[in-house]
Amino acid sequence: RVYNTHDPNDKLTLTILAAIGGYEKDVLKRRMTNGREERRRMGHWVGSKPPRGTSWDKPNRAWGYDPEADLISKAFEMYHEGATLGQVSAFLGMPDISARRILTHPIYRGWLVYDEECKGAEYKSINGRQVRRRMSKRPPEKIVRVRIFGEGCPLPQLITNEVWESVNARLNRRGREHTRARQITSEHIPYSGFLIS
Repeated sequence: RVYNTHDPNDKLTLTILAAIGGYEKDVLKRRMTNGREERRRMGHWVGSKPPRGTSWDKPNRAWGYDPEADLISKAFEMYHEGATLGQVSAFLGMPDISARRILTHPIYRGWLVYDEECKGAEYKSINGRQVRRRMSKRPPEKIVRVRIFGEGCPLPQLITNEVWESVNARLNRRGREHTRARQITSEHIPYSGFLIS
C-alpha cells in the first residue's frame, strides 16, 4: 500500500508503525545487552579476542592458555626481578602502554573482570565503518568479577598473587613518580599555565 502523508489517517498509521518499529528495536537492543551481561557473569569471554596468552573455546565454553602464555609469564618475572617497562615491552614486541596493560590485567592472576561499560549502543557508525564507543568505568556494584583460573578451576592461574601484586605495586609507584616529576617540571617553567599573545 502507498501511504499519503497529506492524509490525516495515513499520517496516523505511519506514526503508529514508526513507534512500534522503534519499540521493537529498543527491546531487541535490551535483550542483546542483557544476554551479553549474563554471559559475562557466567565467566564467558564477550569480545573479539581474549587477552594475549589466553584462549576461549566458545563451543565448549572453556578457558585455556595458548603458546604465548609462557611469554607473558616471563614478562612478569622480568619486571618482578627489576627489568624496566621498556625492556619488558621490547621483549613482548609491543609499545610500553600495551605492555603495561598486560602487566595490570587481572586475568593473569585468575580473574575475569568487567569493570567498564558502554553508555548507549556499543558501536557507532563513522563513514560507513562500525567503531566501538569509548568505554566508561562501571560503578562498584556493577563490576563483574569471576574466577576462571586457579582455585576451583581446571587450570592454575598463570601468575601467582605475590608476583602480580609486586609487579602492580611497582607500576603504581612508577606512575606516581612520573606524575610528581611532571608537576615539579611545570612548577619551574616560567609562565607555565599562561597564554601569552
